[in-house]
Amino acid sequence: MNDDADVRNERTKLIDEAQGLVRSIAMRVHRSLPIPMDLDDLIAYGQLGLAEAAQKFNPDSGARFTTFANYRVRGAIYDGVSKMNWTSRARLRRQRFRGMADDVLQDEASKSDGSG
Repeated sequence: MNDDADVRNERTKLIDEAQGLVRSIAMRVHRSLPIPMDLDDLIAYGQLGLAEAAQKFNPDSGARFTTFANYRVRGAIYDGVSKMNWTSRARLRRQRFRGMADDVLQDEASKSDGSG
């Protein structure tokens, strides 16, 4: 029974020490997303990934926990984004392209109005 408490304490310690990692990854993902999403939601998904990483981490594997957790946290955040996002990636690319095309056309129209 004492071993279970030790394992829980070790997992809690790993999770506490990796909080900055979760926030850092969530902020990087947040900046890279083509659509606005709440940073707190991304952090929450990252926390789930961190908890899973702490549960599955084997300290005897030779890997550092932060290296192991990095992949789990990032994956959990992207899984959460895909669950929150009802739009496909192809549709998001088309929306971005249309927005850029509209900007170019508006610039061209304003140039021709000003010079003609």
